Formats: sequence, structure tokens, C-alpha cells
Amino acid sequence: MTEASKDYYAACQRLLEDLKDAEETITSEYRSPKGDLTVTAPMGFGKLHLQAVALEFLAAYPAINLRLKLADRVVDMVDEHVDVALRITEMADSGMIARPLGFIRMVVTASPAYLEKRSVPTHPDQLTGHDCIIWSALGPRESWKFNKDGVVRPYPIHARLTTNSAESAIAAAIVGLGLAQTTCYQAEQVVREGRLTVLLVNFESARPPISLVYASNRLLPL
Repeated sequence: MTEASKDYYAACQRLLEDLKDAEETITSEYRSPKGDLTVTAPMGFGKLHLQAVALEFLAAYPAINLRLKLADRVVDMVDEHVDVALRITEMADSGMIARPLGFIRMVVTASPAYLEKRSVPTHPDQLTGHDCIIWSALGPRESWKFNKDGVVRPYPIHARLTTNSAESAIAAAIVGLGLAQTTCYQAEQVVREGRLTVLLVNFESARPPISLVYASNRLLPL
């Protein structure tokens, strides 16, 4: 190498070292858990389950500032600057990374007192002889869907109460108003306490997946 080439080589080495130092400075958040994190989830799931996890997370990582955005709508992660979304739905091909966490069951429940008074339904065909509590943001419905021998179809029901709140539907079922259909996580605690009983387990049809969704960036903060 000529002297000029050696000088050029040394100058390039210094430039590369400076570039490496700059990259290490700007990407330090990608190697240690710190900074701001925004997470969105459905309101009910967030209140019942995500908030407890979030509090443990903050205790474990004091350098992270967390913003929870709980909403019963699909939050635009780009426009609303959301880092991670918990979604309970089939994921479309959106260019996002979706890490599957499991499935959500739709369960039918009733209080032991109601079942003692009105009998225990063992087949969806028997729902027409029962009072039902409808949880739906779309108003009254005339049927619930169940899976029989691999075929999902609607079964008629008698709606005694219609509400857009799962908490309201569960409360009505607890006092014995009728059968309620909600997500498994909404009814989990009262079922565990014995205040509601899960019915028609072998006929459950809807099992929407629950996923952790985030951007497909090459470099993600730790």
C-alpha cells in the first residue's frame, strides 16, 4: 500500500468507529428495556386481565413508562402511535407481526338457582324453553350459534334481556334471570366462585384467536 492508501484506510477506520458509536447511542433502547411503551387492548379484557400484568411489568422494569389505551374498537397503531396491540379477532394480512397467544371461548352460563328451577339444557335445541340474556352491541338477536357434528348453525333463543354490556349480562345471569353468552374471560371469576355454571361446552362454536400485534420493523425495542 502507498502512504496515501494507508492514510485513507486509517481515516475510513475512524469514520466506521464514529458511525458505530453513533449507532450504539441511538439504538441503546433496543438492547435494554427502557423508554415509552403504548399498548392497546379491548376494554373488558384490559380491565380484567391486562392491567394486572401491566402493573407487574412496571414494577419489574422501572425505566419503562407505560400508556394503556383500552378501547372497544380497532385502534390505528400508526396514527395513534401504538407499539403493541392485543387483538381478539382473525388477523388480516396487514403487514403487522401477529404473535398468537391462544383462543377465546364463547360460553353459555347460568346460575345454579336458575338451573335448579328451570332444568339444565344439554343440547342447543332446548334453548327455546329457556330465558336468555343477550349481550350485543347490535341490539336483540334471535339465535346463538353452536357447533353440532362439525357444522356451525344458529339455534333460536328467547331474549328476556338485551344489553350492550357483558358485565350487565353476567350480573343478570347471577341473579337468575336466564342463560347468558359471553366470552370465557368475562365470566371466569364468577364461574370460579361457583356463582355461574358453564353449559353446552361440547357445542361451543366461536373461538376467535387472541394475538399480540406489533409492527414488522427490523429493529424492535427490547
